[in-house]
Amino acid sequence: MSLSSVPKTMKKNSFCSARGASPQIHRRLCRQRSNSLSMCPSISNGDINSQDVKGRTALFYAARYGQLEVARSLLGAGCDPNISDKNCNTPLHEAVEKSERDVTKLLIKTGCNINAKNIMGQTPLMRAVVYDDIEMIKLLHNSGAHLEETDCTGKTALLIGLQEAREKVCVYLLRNGCDVNIQDRLGQSALYIASHSASANIGLMRRIVRSGYRIQKDKDWIKKSGFNLSLLEEKNVFKVLMQKITKKFDNSKSGKTAFTASYADRRLYIDG
Repeated sequence: MSLSSVPKTMKKNSFCSARGASPQIHRRLCRQRSNSLSMCPSISNGDINSQDVKGRTALFYAARYGQLEVARSLLGAGCDPNISDKNCNTPLHEAVEKSERDVTKLLIKTGCNINAKNIMGQTPLMRAVVYDDIEMIKLLHNSGAHLEETDCTGKTALLIGLQEAREKVCVYLLRNGCDVNIQDRLGQSALYIASHSASANIGLMRRIVRSGYRIQKDKDWIKKSGFNLSLLEEKNVFKVLMQKITKKFDNSKSGKTAFTASYADRRLYIDG
């Protein structure tokens, strides 16, 4: 099989400075970091699964650059789609990262591990959440990606979405039955993260509560916010709680409460 179409040297992309652009637009404009000059691994020795110094195979680079036919040829020749690089990123992680849907579909059809985790414990679906790529999320979810997987900080796709203010993504996850009661390793719940975000969305918080949320587990931080815990037994508890939280935001010029700043200082999730 001829592999001449596999790029030997990956040319450097122009630096992207589109600040303020949406995650997807930014990703499209800046496919790789400006100082990245990766080399495709040599496969002249006949080993289709050869890896370069970063642990990346030819298939990994085909996924990165959206080279569908090259990826198809490599897979047909026996290339393992589950070989990960030194950061435990698989070709599927890379295809999702670069929003290469056709390559993503091919890898899934080949039977790759759709729930593989990288060094941060992130699945491909979690990376799609970070980039607010709702179409990629739908593709992965409909292909069997788990919504309840957690990363190294204990966050699910929903908690990541709430943290990153990905409203449409969160609505999709909620509509498709994700577990709203999972807490991360800091004990932070979905409602806590949603309500302490600088872009707190009351409508989204209401959706969380209406999705089978158990609000009793939030009694500690709710109490610190000055909310009367006895009201948790009332039917209109959510309405009263949201009024309390909204008032705090209205009284803050920056749109952040003291709790928001505290949370931001100690958040552990890293977009790697």
